[in-house]
Amino acid sequence: MSHIRILLLTLILSSTVHAADPVVELGKFSVFEQLDLSKLSGGKVLAARGPAMASPRDLSVQAVYLVPAPLQKTVDLHRQWNASRHSDLKVRLHSDISGKIAAEDFGKLSSAPNNSAMKSFTSATQSFPDRSSLQLSNDEAKSFTKGQSITDFWTQILTQRAQAFASRGLSGQPGYDVGNQSIRPAEEASRLMKELGKVKAQFRTLIDQTPLGGGNGSLSPSLYWELFDTEGQSALSLGAIYSKADADSAQMLDLQYYASGGYIAFVTLYQMWPVTVDGKTATLVWRGDSLSSIALSELKGVERMGSGAAVMKELQKTATAFVKDVSK
Repeated sequence: MSHIRILLLTLILSSTVHAADPVVELGKFSVFEQLDLSKLSGGKVLAARGPAMASPRDLSVQAVYLVPAPLQKTVDLHRQWNASRHSDLKVRLHSDISGKIAAEDFGKLSSAPNNSAMKSFTSATQSFPDRSSLQLSNDEAKSFTKGQSITDFWTQILTQRAQAFASRGLSGQPGYDVGNQSIRPAEEASRLMKELGKVKAQFRTLIDQTPLGGGNGSLSPSLYWELFDTEGQSALSLGAIYSKADADSAQMLDLQYYASGGYIAFVTLYQMWPVTVDGKTATLVWRGDSLSSIALSELKGVERMGSGAAVMKELQKTATAFVKDVSK
């Protein structure tokens, strides 16, 4: 009996140490199987390709970095961060959406920059019914009337899609009608998660409490919209952020469920752990970005490899900007 008790105690202690070690836990579900925290000193961000994806539309990248702040503060900073403060990230406008979701939530759209990317976006909108560079349903495209202002039209689209998401989750999002097929964001996001087996298992509890797991989810989101540049043309997006935390770790989901261009669905997951580095309180952050894009399916060989490297570089640039903002 004593031998059995000792064995059980050993297993319990071993399990406790394993669960309490962020680096060990990180290695179980991410591509960073071995990590030296000292390599993240000074705001350095490590980035890598995620697991290979079966669909030619899909791509996954991951990053790890240290934030010089306690765990809960780090979660709050991620939820509140505004990438439009950094022009090189090409996010031109970022705005929160209220719980009531009305046209007024998109008032900043009238202050969009008058640059070449926005001019291209305006021209693409005015070219209806030809909308080869815009992602809309047939009904949405038909709702544009000649002479209607670009701001009014896109305010209408964003308001309707945000309201549909709030009431019915991802299933409420109309498909993008491309040629003879309708590509649905809900199906794209679901496939992304299926292809990320270990990551999905790590975040299963969080996912099940959000629209990514089906339905509306039980967690309350922070809703937002953005105007960003992609391939020389402006695009609009809608997103929702969810988080849950305890004393030992925190998880966050940034679900970008609509974009007028650039991608179909964009899922960003964060795992965060409190750590002590050089005697100072900090938070170790793992971030995984997975996206589905029609443009990716058109790339082959070297071009596809180059696109992966480009997305990985953007992730690293974004995370570096965030850490610098926090450090200031």
